[in-house]
Amino acid sequence: MPALIGHWRARLRSGDRSALLLAILAAALVLRIVVVVATPHFVPATDAAEYDQAAVSLARHGSFAPSVATFHGGPTAYHPPLFSIVLAAVYKVVGTGSEHVRWTSGRLLEALLGTLTVWLVALIAFRIWPGRRVGLTAAAIAAIYPPLMLVGSSLLSESLFIPLVLAAVWAALVYRDDRRLRWAVLAGVLVGLSALTRGNGFLLVIPVGFLVCTGRRRRSWGAPLAVLLAAVVVLIPWTVRNYNVFHTFVPVTTETGYAIAGTYNAQVQHQSRNPALWSAPFAGTATILRSDPTANEQQISSRLETMGLDYIRAHPSSLLKTVFWNTVRMVWPSPGLERYLAPYEGYPARLAQLSAYGFWLLLVLAVIGAAVPLTRRAPWALWMCPLLVYLTTVGLEGTTRYRSPADPFLILPAAVGVLALVDRARAWRHDRVALGVPA
Repeated sequence: MPALIGHWRARLRSGDRSALLLAILAAALVLRIVVVVATPHFVPATDAAEYDQAAVSLARHGSFAPSVATFHGGPTAYHPPLFSIVLAAVYKVVGTGSEHVRWTSGRLLEALLGTLTVWLVALIAFRIWPGRRVGLTAAAIAAIYPPLMLVGSSLLSESLFIPLVLAAVWAALVYRDDRRLRWAVLAGVLVGLSALTRGNGFLLVIPVGFLVCTGRRRRSWGAPLAVLLAAVVVLIPWTVRNYNVFHTFVPVTTETGYAIAGTYNAQVQHQSRNPALWSAPFAGTATILRSDPTANEQQISSRLETMGLDYIRAHPSSLLKTVFWNTVRMVWPSPGLERYLAPYEGYPARLAQLSAYGFWLLLVLAVIGAAVPLTRRAPWALWMCPLLVYLTTVGLEGTTRYRSPADPFLILPAAVGVLALVDRARAWRHDRVALGVPA
């Protein structure tokens, strides 16, 4: 063992970049496992509890659990299915009898997914910037970045969504160099899988389509078309299933109405603490069920959507108010609010609080990196990914959880910023030594 340790130390000292990346990935995995081990009393809440219930039902019976959004059961498509299916595969192996065993196993899977996220951040940076300095720095930031550890600490779909998004972007970047259509098809499949994990994932077809569109000739549109068709094909089985159970077109999720009505109502808009912060629309759902006790999840969602849009039409300033406060919560998160929300998301409270500070630092470094010419090597379409995350959530919700899929893309300019600061410090020290001033 000492000889093996000495071997790896020698490789690290010699600047072996593969060894450095492996060390970073190992550290990322260890940190995420530590989070799991340090929170042995974890109990899934709200969305995490629903993912757990769906996975248990899939593992035991091969079907999804009844809807909890209707108060009376019935079919559900409130959450896109992929994360529950992946979780069910784990539960099938470890069993569903012990809550502690299955929850811990699911969270350990998330630790692996979090490590995969760190690796994909590095791979994307390697594709964009020459050498490996930026890639290794970006991986190191992602490995210790608190919000990315946070989203993998509870049984929530972001832990799967983020690596799927990054993998789609990486495949598109590979296509730019390789020009073989299979990479564009793979990118489209990954976009489709992203949509089956979170509903807004399908919009990634736009930036990924632009990433693979590398020329002005007519044939250059073949790759974007392949991305779109592959993404649509992945969605077909779930869409057909939804049509069969709801008897109407539901491409991915029924969540839209619940999201809109939960934000745009008098109580949420006029609350003095945390204004315009989404709350489950229980009152609206109860009102609908009084008039139609057998309404299914999609019917309720459709009517809730109408109620929310009617409120916006009657109070147009509510939209601006919501966008403003959600932007504040995403761009400058409050440690107190994140700690308050932690129990509802199953997050460790201290890590949730630390995540706010972590994002503050990342934002400063990303702004510095954005001013460095090296950052402009990245394709412009890459920055559409975090922009779409913002645009598809800011009108509804704005917390660390919903911002987190954009964070890996901010890590990239932050890594450039860190290297710029390091280079500036080295140059300053060299100048002082040259002038005979003690460093």
